Amino acid sequence: MTSKTILFVSDSLGTPIHARGIFNFSYGIVQILSDLGFKVHLLVEPPAAVVNSRMSGEKADLSSVEASALLTDIFRHFQGERFRFDWFYQDSAFQRLCDESKDLAEIELTIADSKRVAHQKQILVDDEVISEYINGSQTDHLALFDGMLVSEAVYSESFRRAIHKLRPNIVDASGYDFVFVDTPHALDFANVDSSKIVFVVHDLIPLFEVTMGYDWREMFVNKLSATAREGRNGIFVSETTRSYFKKFYGSLRLNTSTIVFPPVRKEVVENASAIGRKPTSNYIREIESNKEAEFAQYVHEQSGNSAEGRRSLFGRGNASASANGKWNGSLPYFCSVLSDEPRKNIKVLVEASRKLIGRANIVVMGQIDGNAHMEGRPDLYPNLHFTGYVSDVQKFDLLSACEAFIFPSFSEGFGIPIIEAALFGAPIICSDIPVFREVTNGLASFFNPSSADELVERINVFLRGRSARDDGQQLRQFAIQQFVQASLKGRLAEVLQQVG
Repeated sequence: MTSKTILFVSDSLGTPIHARGIFNFSYGIVQILSDLGFKVHLLVEPPAAVVNSRMSGEKADLSSVEASALLTDIFRHFQGERFRFDWFYQDSAFQRLCDESKDLAEIELTIADSKRVAHQKQILVDDEVISEYINGSQTDHLALFDGMLVSEAVYSESFRRAIHKLRPNIVDASGYDFVFVDTPHALDFANVDSSKIVFVVHDLIPLFEVTMGYDWREMFVNKLSATAREGRNGIFVSETTRSYFKKFYGSLRLNTSTIVFPPVRKEVVENASAIGRKPTSNYIREIESNKEAEFAQYVHEQSGNSAEGRRSLFGRGNASASANGKWNGSLPYFCSVLSDEPRKNIKVLVEASRKLIGRANIVVMGQIDGNAHMEGRPDLYPNLHFTGYVSDVQKFDLLSACEAFIFPSFSEGFGIPIIEAALFGAPIICSDIPVFREVTNGLASFFNPSSADELVERINVFLRGRSARDDGQQLRQFAIQQFVQASLKGRLAEVLQQVG
């Protein structure tokens, strides 16, 4: 299509954050942009350790040696650190100024922004450095980009500005034909026309999520207000999300307003096509030993590792003796991909699992403290397993052989795990909320997310036999037509042609 260059702004990709659904959306979008012929540069926040040594001095072209050294540090950063930001400024005097006199604080921020912009470094991606430092899922995505725009504390400062209702952080976007902002950020872009800025809204959940704290809600509102400006171009991941945006920002005049469904990563589509449905999962075979180890640890902690203590705690007649931590891998299993956010509704899966002991297993993928959800009593949940972080290989293996995929969220902007599971032919059991009706085209089995009993009823349909329920193939075909990159490529090209 073109050889124009896009600056891609995403804290999910530009900082060490990999456990978010937005990461997968961003990954797929960048793959499409590359296929369309764009050169894509990523806005990156560098590790603090290299800011003084490599980001100092006047803005200038980097030598190949300096660029390679900085890129190496970035790759190491992504492998070894997790992104964090401080809610408050470390300089107590400046923090007091933010609290008491925002006008004076913003004068100082203007000076700080000019220095930050002057120290920005644009570097081209070095294939040799990539091959040396790439490390699985932690750094794979960095290989998607033709270059990087490295800016000191750019994302963490964006968070702080939003928290304190200060004006947005500045990024110099000179030399870029478009700026693509994935999710709201308290950022503004110098030297680029507003009509060349495309922003994505995944959801407006913080505006009405009751479990989210006031500070987080205020921060989201300020980030969204900084990003969604008149004359810019809005992309929404579902009609449900766009309808909420219109409700809250109906008077805002956008240059364009478009639905672009989250594209599934190529790797997912390719593996789903190659693997399809399988009778058994390799990962399931490993769970039995994991559950035994989990139970043994619990016994050790509760009984002081004494034989008498174990007999006392788990002896005959004890209510927990029947569970005894034993995983029965021969049972059919249902799986899910979740995080620890309250809206993800892990609780309903935990409650349902107790009603399914001896009949079905539930496997929950994601970086979750499963023991906390099991009340510190894994012996009472012999059919419930929390995997922790899993690789793509393990996730694909579990999706390909599960009886059905369960997604119990109270609220979502889209729900890409549903689509990934559907591509593997897994039937879907999900919350009866508008966005899930939209993205499944009504081809899922829906339940009230507040009712574990209703979820168990839906699971029972699957346990009664394959002839009693949908086999997932209709939804699989719908997902292929709507959500793979080949289907969305033309849509995104149309958006960029409109703004370009």
